[in-house]
Amino acid sequence: MPEAPNIAREIVLGTGMSVSTDAYSVSRACATSFQAVANVAESIISGSVSIGIAGARIPLRSWPIGVSKRLARTLVDVNKARTLSQRLALFSKLKFRDLLPVPPAVAEYSTGLRMGDTAEQMAKTHGISASSRTNWRTVPTR
Repeated sequence: MPEAPNIAREIVLGTGMSVSTDAYSVSRACATSFQAVANVAESIISGSVSIGIAGARIPLRSWPIGVSKRLARTLVDVNKARTLSQRLALFSKLKFRDLLPVPPAVAEYSTGLRMGDTAEQMAKTHGISASSRTNWRTVPTR
């Protein structure tokens, strides 16, 4: 699977489609696949395109792992240092905990809720039962 800022363009080029084929990527947290399908549907309805392909990739295995603020600052300073001794002096100020990776936040910043929690809350708000959600999920697409 391509790793690129515009993954849609890379996929078009990688599949051998014409280089003149329009392609763009969308990013909408957990709703990327829904947004992609909605965009294609809107384009078909408006007559801009006669056919379209929508897809989504949620790379949970390749989420970026962050570094501590101290390590990030040190790396910037090390890049500016002129000598090896200056670089070593900067690294020597770090503590072991500064070197530990900072895992990505699983919760949304604005709500503090995880993806599944948000879905449950939305279902409760709109009175959608668990069986209704399961039935909808198993309807074959055409």
